[in-house]
Amino acid sequence: MSSAFDQRQLRTLFGCFATGITVVTLRQPDGQLRGITVNSFASVSLAPPLVLFCLGRTVNILRTLRRARHFAINILAEDQAPLSRHFAAREQPPLPDTALDPDVLDCPILRGTLGWMVCRPVKFSKAGDHVVVLGEIEQHQQNGTTANPLLYFRSGYQQL
Repeated sequence: MSSAFDQRQLRTLFGCFATGITVVTLRQPDGQLRGITVNSFASVSLAPPLVLFCLGRTVNILRTLRRARHFAINILAEDQAPLSRHFAAREQPPLPDTALDPDVLDCPILRGTLGWMVCRPVKFSKAGDHVVVLGEIEQHQQNGTTANPLLYFRSGYQQL
């Protein structure tokens, strides 16, 4: 097998793996909400409680994330595709206060999600054109909703 890959074909293959959608949120030192849509989220360990996600090495939020004491991972419900699109955009207008629950450890928590976890950054590892972010969960909550998750499959949002 050749070591050279057609990146478009590889992206199409990766798209065959259905993923849930999360939004990573944090506050800048000036108090401004920052967030980014992430579908490369995974649980790593229960003891200690560790999770990871991947970000492109050139995304603007990475610098803020490296300096943060905490970040939140919000697990989106199937009706939250507009929030996913909002945080996937390069330019993000401010969210209305009605979209947020009270901060936890100074991290914005999105309202109406399936649940959230607030993590302390543990490690940032370069991996090709991405950075793997490892976080230790310090607080978490499942929101008790019966909603289904927001899924991403073959370049689009899907439902169970």
